[in-house]
Amino acid sequence: MRPPVRLLKPLEAPSLRSSKNALYVCSNCRYDASLPSSSQHQSRRYASGSGNTPFTDKIRRRIWGTDNPPGLEDPYGGEGVIAKEWAKRKAQYMGEDKREAQQNDGKEQVPEEEEDHEYDEGEGLLPADFTPATTAHDLPRMGHLSQWNDFPPSQADIYQGFLSLKKANRSAHFRSAAQSVAVELSLLHELKKPLSLACDLTRHDQMIWKMIRECQIKDGNLKFPNEKTKETLFFVFNQLGETPEVQTETTAEATEAAVDVTEQLEAEAVADEEFEVEEVAEVEEPQGIVDAVHSFALKHTKAPKDEGYLQFSLADPAIKFAFFKRYSQITGHHMQDICAYNAKSIGDVIAHVEKIYCRPQKLAKELRTLKGRLDIPNLAIYSKRYTKAQHDREVGRAKLVEAALRERGLLKEQSESKFRL
Repeated sequence: MRPPVRLLKPLEAPSLRSSKNALYVCSNCRYDASLPSSSQHQSRRYASGSGNTPFTDKIRRRIWGTDNPPGLEDPYGGEGVIAKEWAKRKAQYMGEDKREAQQNDGKEQVPEEEEDHEYDEGEGLLPADFTPATTAHDLPRMGHLSQWNDFPPSQADIYQGFLSLKKANRSAHFRSAAQSVAVELSLLHELKKPLSLACDLTRHDQMIWKMIRECQIKDGNLKFPNEKTKETLFFVFNQLGETPEVQTETTAEATEAAVDVTEQLEAEAVADEEFEVEEVAEVEEPQGIVDAVHSFALKHTKAPKDEGYLQFSLADPAIKFAFFKRYSQITGHHMQDICAYNAKSIGDVIAHVEKIYCRPQKLAKELRTLKGRLDIPNLAIYSKRYTKAQHDREVGRAKLVEAALRERGLLKEQSESKFRL
């Protein structure tokens, strides 16, 4: 045996020795080194005796397990939705007789093109002076299409918010607003009107506001300073929620009484002191937004003297809802849910809003006020740190100390400036 043959003999694949086409394998991976031959083991899937059987029918046979499954021969074949729709349209214009004749002849139905038929619908709807557009610029514009800014603003373009744009930020603001809301709700309750009508009073006249300010609430009852104030407030609040016709009749009946009361109140207003108004720079309102709510409560710097309104009960859900709605409208702040849930009286609401919305006061100012009340002579309060050196300069002791140090030569004079040009 030749040497090359002896070297290749151990590499024979034992399992392939019986094969005539491949007796050797690769020395590296022992794959069959013979030429690729066509595989004769391929089989047709879903093969059957007849090659004309549709694939869907083969699936039906396998599902039912029989060569004659029930139902249509090809339920998924036949005319489609579009072909059926075309057939319906064709039947409307050609007639049922012609359609039946075509079906009997066995001819394939070919739907005619839609352009072949001329529709007569809508021919008389076009106006006599109609001119078809030739370009896109000749088409009519629908809506504004960026032309809304060419129109002047109307009443619908002005937004009037429910809350006041001016925010209450002082204790006097919150307390004055709470007292006015309590009086308004008490008046509506005595007149047997819905409490929600209080929100319709977007702005009080200054004379009416002053009368509301003078009213007091004691033990849950409304107390008026005099009988004329009571009649005037009842007359004003009785007009809420009425139709214009009823308001006209009521105004005609009470005109004489209202004139006398107004003249007297104007005379009293001249004699009394004017409101202490805080000087605050007016914030420019954005265009298109109008502050529809105005209350004199946001101009007061002092809280009401009588604090009987703090005991005004909010146990009734209707009263609580009306109070928080009106109170938020005047102060400009949304009341938190925890405050509305836990509040049992107006005092609880005031304690909550003062803790959250009021600006913190400096401690030095508060302590100075406390010193004046306690009258402590040996107590000094400063807003900044006060050292012993500052006290020596104020008393004059610092000059004596410096003079003594110069005499002893312990204080060096600064001959040269540390700033050089």
